[in-house]
Amino acid sequence: EKKERSKDIVNVIDVCAFFESETGKKLIMKKTDALIKSSDKYKVVNARIQEGATVEDCKTVIRFKNRKWKSDQKMSEFIRLSTLFARKNFTNYLEEAINAPKANSKTNASGATFSFNTKVTNGS
Repeated sequence: EKKERSKDIVNVIDVCAFFESETGKKLIMKKTDALIKSSDKYKVVNARIQEGATVEDCKTVIRFKNRKWKSDQKMSEFIRLSTLFARKNFTNYLEEAINAPKANSKTNASGATFSFNTKVTNGS
C-alpha cells in the first residue's frame, strides 16, 4: 500500500507542476520521495515555503516573471527554479509582483503573506 506523501513534498510537486504548465518548460522530477527530498528543486522551493511563502506566493512569482521575461531573449533563460526561488531573489520578485499595476488581479492575490505588504497609516 502507498503511504501518503508529506505536505512539503506535495507542495513542491504542486509548484513544479504549475511551473511546467505556466512556462511550457519541462522539469525532470525524481520518482521517489527520498530522491525528491534530495533534489535541488525540492531544496530551493521548500526553503522559501519554510521561510513563510505560500504555494500561492510561489505560483505568483512564477506567473509574474514568466509573463515579464518569456518574450525577452536574454531573460527567458532565467525562468528557472534556481533563479526564481534563490533566497536573494524570491522576496524581491514577490514584492514586485504584488506591487505591479493591477492589470491582472491574480498576480496580486497573495498580498497578505508578508506583514510589510499591509498599508501603514500614520496615526499621531
